[in-house]
Amino acid sequence: GSIVNVDIGGIGAKVGDVITLDWGGTPVTYTLTATDISNNSAPVTVSSAVINTRGSGTFDLTTTLTDSAGNVSPPSTPFTVKVDVVLPFAPTITAISESADGGINAAEAADGTPVTVSLVGTEAEAGDKVVLNWGGEIIEHDLTPAEVLAGEVIITISNAAITAAGDGTIPVVVASINDAAGNPGPASVPFTVVVDTAPLGAPVIAAIPESSGGIGKSEAFFRLSAFNCGR
Repeated sequence: GSIVNVDIGGIGAKVGDVITLDWGGTPVTYTLTATDISNNSAPVTVSSAVINTRGSGTFDLTTTLTDSAGNVSPPSTPFTVKVDVVLPFAPTITAISESADGGINAAEAADGTPVTVSLVGTEAEAGDKVVLNWGGEIIEHDLTPAEVLAGEVIITISNAAITAAGDGTIPVVVASINDAAGNPGPASVPFTVVVDTAPLGAPVIAAIPESSGGIGKSEAFFRLSAFNCGR
């Protein structure tokens, strides 16, 4: 449900009086208590059933006070309410380009790795939040109008996040969309990524036997003649 705080200070409200909210055409009633009178405020809960029955949309919310004799106050000044009870659909991770050639190496990870997420069919809006789970590291991005219009967003996973998730095969790179009303959408199909940023040790030239005293003309000539004969 959702709580609506109603200011009842200075209107002559008493214990037992009834607050009535007009929630988009559905009345929601609440009986005032001594605590409400003391606080000059009444917390009226609109149930999830009422919210879902009214559904998504924008409307003006008003309230009235009815006393024990049946007298009804004028309605309050309208308060605009926006309701969104529709969950976003799952986005799709379409590309992690730096992982396409065998994995993300240290040089690629150093300046972050871009992840392309398609918004097509998600009903995403500007201000909605795309949430990426990179092997347990959570990255959030607020969508802009341009990204919604383009139908995709490119989110860069920072080097810090890549390092924190570690090397290896990361099968749980998933995206989801949380809309501005706080509705969490379902996760995308996982996208597997291989990360290998471990530094390689430098090889060592162990020996060049013929160079102990220098490579002589005969040694060089023999190698060259043998090469030419082989052709």
